[in-house]
Amino acid sequence: MKPKAAPNQEFETACLLWQMEFAFHTFEAVRAGIERFLERKLHSDEPEYYPMLVGLVCLYARPFTNNRPVGPLTEDIIPQEHRELHRAIITMRHQLFAHGDASAMTRPDDYPNELVFVNDNRGRRFHMTRFLAEPAFFEFMKPLLDVLIEKTRYHSDKLSNKLKGHFGRFKNIGEFRLNVLDANAPIFLKLTEAEKLTRKATIRPRPELNHSP
Repeated sequence: MKPKAAPNQEFETACLLWQMEFAFHTFEAVRAGIERFLERKLHSDEPEYYPMLVGLVCLYARPFTNNRPVGPLTEDIIPQEHRELHRAIITMRHQLFAHGDASAMTRPDDYPNELVFVNDNRGRRFHMTRFLAEPAFFEFMKPLLDVLIEKTRYHSDKLSNKLKGHFGRFKNIGEFRLNVLDANAPIFLKLTEAEKLTRKATIRPRPELNHSP
């Protein structure tokens, strides 16, 4: 029997770094979105309230979903005092927003995705129920996000330090993609001119958030 191949530690570091950076930027975006959401003081009856609620909840959950091939961020990063809230957000994302389970029930006698047929003196019509969290829910999320931003930034900095040997003052100048797809390929892949043009056309970088390995 062939001996089991030793794991590629540098590749594993790259995957964990991608995971932490993805989570860090996601949580920063959610926190900024919540702050803007609360500044506007929207009422839950206003038409943009529901899409913003769904967007913020689903965005928060992204680091904790599949993220193939790297894998999801685990619940281990959530402090114990915030886990009940975290699990409620993830359940909300899975059952109410991302997939809209017809069987979802948040508590006895409460079916947030129910379709109700109304027949009264105004006529016959359907009502689709929408789950709405009030603005106070986002206030509860802010301390959780503050902790997650701090923890993912800490882990990302530690992981990037392990890869800093690939770069120096006059070494590997240019733009490079972190490789998280092929353990047998280089950890950093230099972007082609075509890739740089595509990147420039499709993203809006935030220089203040850039962190060099």
